[in-house]
Amino acid sequence: MKDKVVIITGAAGGIGSAIAKKFSTAGARLVLSDINRERLDDILGILGKGHIGVTCDVTKVDDIKGLVARALEYGNKIDVMINNAGIIRPNFLDDSPYVDIRDQIDVNLFSVIAGSREVIPVMKDQGYGHIVNICSLGGIVPEAGSSVYTATKFGVRGFSLALDLELKRFGINVSIINPDSVETPMLKYEAECGISGVAFANKPLRPEDVADAVFRAVVRKKLEVCVPYSEGIMARLALVLPWVLRYVLPVYERKGKKNLSRRKSE
Repeated sequence: MKDKVVIITGAAGGIGSAIAKKFSTAGARLVLSDINRERLDDILGILGKGHIGVTCDVTKVDDIKGLVARALEYGNKIDVMINNAGIIRPNFLDDSPYVDIRDQIDVNLFSVIAGSREVIPVMKDQGYGHIVNICSLGGIVPEAGSSVYTATKFGVRGFSLALDLELKRFGINVSIINPDSVETPMLKYEAECGISGVAFANKPLRPEDVADAVFRAVVRKKLEVCVPYSEGIMARLALVLPWVLRYVLPVYERKGKKNLSRRKSE
């Protein structure tokens, strides 16, 4: 990754900052973006010189265009685009305000599509490039109480698989990263909402675990990586036999609710 120019959206969050640290250590030149400028500057301060930060609302096309333009101005190329920005607003659909529905669709799905669209012409001109989309095991297995989030992640996975087919002949790779629950502020918020226990059925991953998976996917040009691998196997089985979910997920739900109750009491 020495001197590779890498864009990371949502870089001030738990997963985004871990990815930034991983790629910085490997010698990449980073273009970090986030809507929170203060936290973005904190990450840049930790990483040291040689990287830049761009304030960016990934739901706005003009901001994404500006991010890509700034990256080209900085590095004269774009080797890797990591669409990492994401949010969750846990709720049952009939209780979900439309603003929460729209925000999840815009941040989780639209920004991935728009971010990919803007870097593709650059990568085509170069004759190479790599687009990494941070998805979720929730993009394979649905989660009651987060139906809109589930829809966006299913969308990201489907979009990424189709995009890989479109871009292979241009030398551009696409990777999908599907982590289980990760110990981040977003997971803390999900715990406070207490809508679903499935996210807490297993011990949460560290952000660094996801960063390692992203790095491996780029280096090895992997199409899809599930973290952990074992949960990915079970998730794919659910795709083949979706009716099994009606019996399996309630077990995970009960286990997760117990873990969540224990988590809140600590």
